[in-house]
Amino acid sequence: MKGLIRNPMVVARKAEGERYLIPLTDDLKEMRKIFRVNDLGWFIWRHLDSAEDLNALSSLISREFEVDQVTAHKDAEAFIEHLIQIKALLSAQGDPDAP
Repeated sequence: MKGLIRNPMVVARKAEGERYLIPLTDDLKEMRKIFRVNDLGWFIWRHLDSAEDLNALSSLISREFEVDQVTAHKDAEAFIEHLIQIKALLSAQGDPDAP
C-alpha cells in the first residue's frame, strides 16, 4: 500500500496451523510481543504490497471473504491501524509514527 511498508524487523510465520507476526529483536521483553493473526489478518499482511490503496485492499477482501465493501473497508482499516500501532507497518517516508 502506498505510504506504508512492512517493518523489516517483523516476520510472518506459520506454525502448527496458526499464523504469527514476530518481532525480530534481542530485547526479551519485545520478543514476547508475538501476535497471532486470524485468516483476515494473514490475508491483509500477504496483500499489503500488491494492493495500491485501502480501497483496492478492501475490494480484494470483499471478494475473498464474501463480505460487503463497507465491512471489508472497516476491517482492513482497523487491522492496518493496529499494525501501525505495533510498528509492524512503518511510514514509507521513514517516520515510524506517521501513517
